Amino acid sequence: MLPITQHVIIIKSREKQKTVEKFRVTPENYFSSFGCYHVTPESPDGQHIAYVRWKDAPQSPLGGDAVLCLCNNQFQQHEEVFDIKNLVVHNGGGTAWIDNDHVQISSAWDGKVAGACIINVKTSRIVAGPYPKGTVLHAPCNRKVLMWVNDNMTSQGCGVYCLDLNKQVISRICQNEDFTSWTAQMIRETDNPADWHIDHATWSPDGTKVAINIDAEFCKGWHNYLWTMNADGTDKIFFGLKPIHFGWYDNQSIWGNDKNVPGQLPHDGSLRLWDLKGNWIENLTGGECNHGAMAPLRDCFVGETWYEASPVELALYNRGASRPKEIIMSHQYVDVTWALEAHVNPAFSADGKRIYFNKAVSSELNEGWCAILG
Repeated sequence: MLPITQHVIIIKSREKQKTVEKFRVTPENYFSSFGCYHVTPESPDGQHIAYVRWKDAPQSPLGGDAVLCLCNNQFQQHEEVFDIKNLVVHNGGGTAWIDNDHVQISSAWDGKVAGACIINVKTSRIVAGPYPKGTVLHAPCNRKVLMWVNDNMTSQGCGVYCLDLNKQVISRICQNEDFTSWTAQMIRETDNPADWHIDHATWSPDGTKVAINIDAEFCKGWHNYLWTMNADGTDKIFFGLKPIHFGWYDNQSIWGNDKNVPGQLPHDGSLRLWDLKGNWIENLTGGECNHGAMAPLRDCFVGETWYEASPVELALYNRGASRPKEIIMSHQYVDVTWALEAHVNPAFSADGKRIYFNKAVSSELNEGWCAILG
């Protein structure tokens, strides 16, 4: 078990004179991280927090050997659950709770080939996988995990898959070739769908739909395209150029930051709401929100400054506000956030009373922190 101390900072709100208490969650003097943006590290019952801790501070985005860890909701009683080989820094391995006993994660299991698996945190055993070159990232729904594969040389082949922990089965939802009818509308390096990169598969709130994005430009620009579809892969709807980071607002609309979504609105990075065909509905915030999160009641949003910005800041917005309500976090160690890719990746707790986020605390270390809203 690792020792922990707490830092408490009281910030007076400009609007309502409420307080925000900020706590370091992960152990001091270790490089640690939560998972993806808008994915709470809290277990469904709110009793435990999951994070990953590297055994040595990463010197590059490729990371290194790490361990999946848990602590209680008071940020105490830290325990090591599962050793992970060669974990990249970006998104903390896509760590996310499936239920109170199981966590999803993806890593380089044999030191060369990335894979995804499901771990029972009570027994520290793999119960599903590892699936070679599979990636998991966003929150599961109803004990169903979304995984995508971008290599046809694997047994599954390219596509998006559902890992159903209820039925203990894996099924393919879609494959790259399903989207060739939209090729002419895409900025691309190749017309071969096997070379396209699927990413960010995400469940709708009720688990009946899936959103994905495809990059056919080999990460040479911001030209990624968004589709939604039913959970069985039918009824695909083309959104067009996607928000850089996005999430489901409800089962019929998408929220995200606007840097290149087609339309007449400025591409200023503020959060907006669109229907599934990319038609604008509402401006949710002003100001840039890079990796963002939406509160459960949809009444406020939080997001970090844009790539390469200095200082790195995390701002809390009331819905519809042009200016932040609070600057939750600010730091100057920009290389940790941008070069090492330990992005802030904020997420609300299920009750909306906490905001979890990554924070660089030195030129070498990143920690997981929590802001408790007054």
